[in-house]
Amino acid sequence: MKPSPFRALCLAVLVGICMNRDVCSASQAETEVVARLLALLLSSGRVVLAHNQPLINDATKGEKGFTAAAFEAQVVEEFKKRSGGIDLRQLDAVMIPDKGKSLLQALLAAGQEVIDGKQAIINERFLGYKNVIPATWGTWTSQKFSQRNHVLLKQTALDYRNPNNAPDEFETRILRKFAAPDYPREGQQVLSEVTNGGKTLRLMLPLYHKKDCLVCHGTPKGEIDISGYRKEGHREGEAAGAISVAIPLSE
Repeated sequence: MKPSPFRALCLAVLVGICMNRDVCSASQAETEVVARLLALLLSSGRVVLAHNQPLINDATKGEKGFTAAAFEAQVVEEFKKRSGGIDLRQLDAVMIPDKGKSLLQALLAAGQEVIDGKQAIINERFLGYKNVIPATWGTWTSQKFSQRNHVLLKQTALDYRNPNNAPDEFETRILRKFAAPDYPREGQQVLSEVTNGGKTLRLMLPLYHKKDCLVCHGTPKGEIDISGYRKEGHREGEAAGAISVAIPLSE
């Protein structure tokens, strides 16, 4: 019988752990799957925000219909596509630990809360740029989620703009690997390690600049972008940062 996409993902993660560590732990493998899915869910939300930027920043339109429910529906579909078929609305049918299911639900709820809380600015007419963009949504959402759960979730980059996104030593090392020209740009090429004396699993999902990102992060370097920051001079395909997850293995 052909394994499901998610089962194949679990097997791939487990094999990777066994090949790269002296001790192979099923619990560790499960935690890595959960960390990977959390990073992928935050990334999926960022993609949805990017797709909806023309609508959000439309100064000619008031009520835009980009509600928390509309956002949720789009994120569910984006995550389903990128995770190999996992439906966030039918997690009971997915073979992951119950804690993982509750964490995914909590992250989706935090993202919806952010969109719900930004309805006034999203629907403001005669105003173009709203600052409701993938990066800000990701920061607000990850902060809400991390404050409520025993999991650290954040966006980070070597050339970060928000001081709260500054990388620590582990993240800096992994970000430099992601930035290498020969690091694979296709697929969900995460890197993970067990740190803190075996107590914490850390995982990072790389982000790379797409064409839409260059409106704010492209050239000419030093020019003030629409958000008031100076452009970094990046080009399409260059490293944009990463989503970082840290989950206690003892929890």
